[in-house]
Amino acid sequence: MPAVLRRDSRHEGGAQARALRKNGGAYFYLAGIELHLSLEETPENAASGRHVCFEVDDLARAEAALRAGGVEIVPDLQPIEEWERFYVRDPAGVRVEFAQVRRA
Repeated sequence: MPAVLRRDSRHEGGAQARALRKNGGAYFYLAGIELHLSLEETPENAASGRHVCFEVDDLARAEAALRAGGVEIVPDLQPIEEWERFYVRDPAGVRVEFAQVRRA
């Protein structure tokens, strides 16, 4: 069966999904991967909330590998109950999130 990109109905009713739609954005889901698209008029990457998120199985290991490579870690200043996460910045200043489901 070919992969088909479709809107992710699991998030359609949530506040974040409504805010994305209001500004021309959307949630999509493809083969187990979520894609959140949003439009933003902020031209400066460092001030922007735009980012890509990579879900990892071992957040501590990902952080250690990035630190070993000289990457500056940006702590999570707005924690979410279900997730552990941190950020880095790419060379253009865009945030990159690394996240792991919080273990019980």
